[in-house]
Amino acid sequence: MSHELSQYGYDSYLRHMKARTSLKTDDIVRMMVKAAGLTAIQVRKWKKDGIANKACAKAQCKLAERQGVCFGVHMLLPTKAVCQQ
Repeated sequence: MSHELSQYGYDSYLRHMKARTSLKTDDIVRMMVKAAGLTAIQVRKWKKDGIANKACAKAQCKLAERQGVCFGVHMLLPTKAVCQQ
């Protein structure tokens, strides 16, 4: 369940970032790569695998905050409590 919710969170994150910034997906992915310090291939895998770890989720939330999007770590990397809900 956590894996599936992480995928949904990632999709939602991209939608919100696209709506708020009016940038193309490739431009947003470039920003995400820079924020996470990973490669574009690793970040694009998040669509299938979900966010890699808590450090990456925190970096993406800080990026979203700078763009005016409110996004919590638990939305990208669901906790056990979130999954139980």
